[in-house]
Amino acid sequence: MRSDIVIIGSGFAAYQVIKSLRRIGSGASITVLTADSGDDYNKPDLSHAFSAKQSLDDLIVSSAAEFSNKYQVSVMSDHRVDRIDVEAKLVYANGHPFGYDKLVLATGANTFKPAFVTKGLSKLYSLNNLEEFAQAKGAIDRSKTVSVIGGGLIGVELALDLAKVGKKVTIIEPRPRLLAALVPDYVESKLRRNLEQQDIDILTHESVESVDDQVDMQTLALSSGRELSCDAALLCTGLVPNIELATQIGAKTDKGIVVNKGMQTSVSSVYAIGDCVELDGQVRAFLQPIVLSATVLAKNLAGQQATVTLPPMMIKVKTPSYPIQLAGTTVGERVDMWRFESSRDGVVSKAYDQDSRLMGFVVTGKKVDQAFPLLRELASQ
Repeated sequence: MRSDIVIIGSGFAAYQVIKSLRRIGSGASITVLTADSGDDYNKPDLSHAFSAKQSLDDLIVSSAAEFSNKYQVSVMSDHRVDRIDVEAKLVYANGHPFGYDKLVLATGANTFKPAFVTKGLSKLYSLNNLEEFAQAKGAIDRSKTVSVIGGGLIGVELALDLAKVGKKVTIIEPRPRLLAALVPDYVESKLRRNLEQQDIDILTHESVESVDDQVDMQTLALSSGRELSCDAALLCTGLVPNIELATQIGAKTDKGIVVNKGMQTSVSSVYAIGDCVELDGQVRAFLQPIVLSATVLAKNLAGQQATVTLPPMMIKVKTPSYPIQLAGTTVGERVDMWRFESSRDGVVSKAYDQDSRLMGFVVTGKKVDQAFPLLRELASQ
């Protein structure tokens, strides 16, 4: 079987490329090779699926068969790629060869597995994709106490979502504060207070050393020496780009699969997109850069010429009881000065460089209505 384009992966990035190709009128033959079901779904919904009372079927936008029919592509579900022969332009999956003219790696990223993770931990879950949600949902629904390991973006969102449905939630974060890579101390302290008002326990400066998986519960041994028992635990420890196939074919990799502004790897006729990609030295595992990159990649796959230019991106933290939106540089040594405006309605935090130019901002609560004007100001710098 040979196609004009073979795409490895069936996540948001892969399907966005296909939608973009058809939108610009491309009639290229496309084959999708995916190790999972290939169903189309909205990944951000996973972090609030419990409070929304969504089942697996509710999360699926269209089945693999429906997607295949609508966009005239061949979706090969449950096909795990064994190897790629770039000289012959063949991808081998489940032992069968699939020929291509152009190849797209949309291999995504997996949840980072800390040192304490071992085989056989039946209640240690992550929610990085639809299949993981299906594996975890029953156990999480039955649980009264849940430990969320990791206090970053996904950990905070999931903790609040689970608390909303009556779970007793504990966040365990090794760094001094929540959202350490996104927001300054002042904003974090207000978020922490809001989460604690939702009866969420927060353990910072604390990490998991080991897990004792018992019949009815798990016991987490923490770095402080204390033990924490729970019905189930969720890994929210960040993402690691899947670069194995790129490495196998000799493509340049670093934090992710390195691509140029046309989304092409260092290997001829091979492109990459999504959470697995490193562009301009950064891995941007957010929807907006993927949408913009997919539009550019689709044009290049169709024989046009296009390059990616990413404007400042808005990040929205899905914590309805304390909304947070941010963009630009909001933490780190590059910020020379902060200006804070705080009231009962929320916080406006602006980061400036040494020349008093706006570098980034964080807005919270009812002040999120200032996000887009600030984003325009940031883009004009």
